[in-house]
Amino acid sequence: MEIKPLRKSASMPLVRSVRGTTLTRYADELLIARADVVSEGSSEPDGSGGAIYNGSTMVAIPLDGEGLGFRLGAPGAADHLVESARRAISLRVRLLRIARAEAERRCEPLLVRSMEAALEFRIEGRALFVDIVVECPLAAPERDRDGVEEIR
Repeated sequence: MEIKPLRKSASMPLVRSVRGTTLTRYADELLIARADVVSEGSSEPDGSGGAIYNGSTMVAIPLDGEGLGFRLGAPGAADHLVESARRAISLRVRLLRIARAEAERRCEPLLVRSMEAALEFRIEGRALFVDIVVECPLAAPERDRDGVEEIR
């Protein structure tokens, strides 16, 4: 048996350096606790016998008050806050969960199969606004032999 040497290959990097700032989990908690949520949308047939939900959820977060140290008067502070919120993965996940819960509530008794979403962050006055546009294919719940609902 002939042993061949291992081939050298150029490996792709697995880690990259990212510079910037993001919000802390504490800031996420404060912002979500203060959030006001407004949602709208409707479902319509998708042409293949199913249905699709199109909607939007707006989350308005006042930035005044106790515990929040955001100083929006400084030059570039609003843009910095928006970019920090945009980079905060845990905040984005929580916002997406809010939007999904709103979609599920509006679509009952149909079930949300999956969700595509786009988030847009902006500051107006002394509030952070997050607009979340969602599109969700819907399915009717079916029961298996044990009476448990499942999506097909």
